[in-house]
Parts: sequence; C-alpha cells; structure tokens
Amino acid sequence: MCILGVFMAAMGPLSQKVIAQEVPENDRGRSFGILHFFQSFGRVASLTITTSVSGLSLLSIKGWRHAMAGFGLVSIIVGIILGCRVTDCPHQRRRQKEEGRWYSLRDTAYVFSNGSVWVMLAMGVLNGIPRSAIHFSTMYFQYCGIPDWWASFIVSSSWIAAMVVAPLIGYTGDIVHSRFPNHGRQCLAQVCIAARCILMTVMLTCIPREAHSLGIFVLLAILIGLLAGWPGVGVNRPILTEIVHPEHRATTFALVSCLEGVGAAALGAPIVGYLCENVFGYVKVMSSKPHSTPTGALRLGNARAIALSMLCMTVGPWLLTLAAYGLLHLTYKVDSRHGSDAAARADDDSLSPRPRETPASETLPLVAK
Repeated sequence: MCILGVFMAAMGPLSQKVIAQEVPENDRGRSFGILHFFQSFGRVASLTITTSVSGLSLLSIKGWRHAMAGFGLVSIIVGIILGCRVTDCPHQRRRQKEEGRWYSLRDTAYVFSNGSVWVMLAMGVLNGIPRSAIHFSTMYFQYCGIPDWWASFIVSSSWIAAMVVAPLIGYTGDIVHSRFPNHGRQCLAQVCIAARCILMTVMLTCIPREAHSLGIFVLLAILIGLLAGWPGVGVNRPILTEIVHPEHRATTFALVSCLEGVGAAALGAPIVGYLCENVFGYVKVMSSKPHSTPTGALRLGNARAIALSMLCMTVGPWLLTLAAYGLLHLTYKVDSRHGSDAAARADDDSLSPRPRETPASETLPLVAK
C-alpha cells in the first residue's frame, strides 16, 4: 500500500504540470475544471464497481482483486500512452541535452524567495484542514436522528455537486482572469469562500438537529458542494502555473499537495475529535449506532459538540484563507512574471538560435505582447 500511495501521489502534480505545459494561460482554468470532473467521476465509478464485484468470485479469485488488477492495468496503459505522447517543455529538453543532468535543488532556490509561493503553501495547509474535518459530517447527521443511508446521501450529494460544477468553475475563472488579470481569480475565491462560510455556519448552528431537517440539510450540502471547488480548481491551480518557471511547476504542485496532506492528517480530523471530547462536552456511548441512544438530551448534546468542533475547523481555516488571498493580491502581480517570462525565453530559444531574426508572426500565444 505504501508503494501504491507513492505512485498515486505522483499523479496529481504530474498531470497538472502537463496541463500547464500544453494549455495556453487563458484556458488553463477550464482544463483544470475538466480534469477535476473526470478525477471525481473516476473515483465514484471505481468505488461503485469495486464495491459491486467485491463479493463475487471468478476463477476462485475474489472480485475485488480483479477490480484492483483491472484498474491498475488500465492506469499502466494510460501512463505509457501519455509518456509516449507528452514531451518535456523546450527549455527543459535543451538544458538536459546541453548539460546532461537533471535539475538540482539549487535551481529551485528562487521559489522560496517568491512571496506568492509562500502564500500558496500556507493555503495548502489551511485547505487540508476543512477537507479532513468535514468527514465528521456523516456522524453529525446521524446524531441529528437521520438514518444512516440518508446521512451518507447528504454527504454524497455535496461531492456530486462539486464534481458537476467543476468545468463551469474553470471556465468562469478564465473569464474573470482575462478581464481582471491581477486580482480577478483572488476576488473570485474570496467571494466563494465567504459564501461557503455562511452556509456552513447556518447548517451547523441554525438548522434544527432533527430528522425532519433532512431536506434542508440536503439543500445546504449541495450549495456547499457547488462552492467547494472554486478556490482550488478555478484559482489556486492556475495561479501556481504562473508564479514559477515552467520546469519547476511539478515541484511546486507537489509541495502544495504535500502540505495539504499534512494539514488534513495533523490538524483536521484529530483536532475535531479533541475539541469534541475535551472542549464541547461530547459523551462517548457504547451503542454501535450513536443516534439510537435512549436519551434525546445526550444525542442532541453530542450533535452540538460535533457541530461546534466542525465549525471551528472549517470556518476558522476558511477565514484565514480569506486573509491569505488578501496577501496574494499584493504579491501575485510581480510573481506572475516568473511563469510568463520563463516560458517566453524557453519558446524563443527553441524556435531559433537567433531570436532577433524571428518574425513577429512566429511569436507564440503565451508570449506577452
């Protein structure tokens, strides 16, 4: 499982680097949105298929083994195809050919003097915390008296909404960026995060914690899901492609993804559990079904403890993220030149050994005029 985790972790940064390399700057948001849609669709499809065939047997082999082997084989085939079709950026190929070596850590040292990169790394930690903390929502709905299947349906409806809206997120982000190149994406993220904070606060504090609130919970979960992907898909990923040199994009994506995992593992669900039991008065019950406890007061008390703990570890980090986007307004205009200028130099070097004689008609679309 550790080896599988290593390979799975590599897919995100590499796929996002390929998009940044192959797609023009003004269309990257739409491409990231489509990528997010198919990633989510693949997760849902694989979970559904694996769960459906897990109890079957073929040639005395359990069905889940066939499913894992099949998905693994498909992944290998797709990886081979991409490896044959997708090439390195021109500047990277030229440098590897001339110097005969890979990039060293010294080459990426400038990244750590980039203010926007530090802001994005901090937001990576902050984004991972709510993503982990929100996993307690199923338990919260169960303590509200909602049956198990409907509790999972509420959570799933939010995921499906986030998946469906992903292409629209990217397209909208590109439009806003084309009209307001220095502040558009940041403002879009701040508006969506503020709206999500309001919806989460309403769901956890204002809605009666009873089974008859099922419809309202579903509606709020869908609205939260519709707003979930805007900062990541429509803002963070496109910005990450613009604030570092093209050959260092995968490294930067990997750093941000790593810090998201750190935030989720260390500061998300563990802190929610600690707040529940030690701050807000959660009482452990021995029953296998928490909402079936005989006393309604205990059920509502535990629901309140979970709600307040989730509120602290979702809305709290989101508010800090709002402030981080405020800093990004100040740093992005200068730092965005790294990606554009480096791409221009790489393209110019690959087109001709004498850049002064290059006709204007041969200028690439990514070169700022």
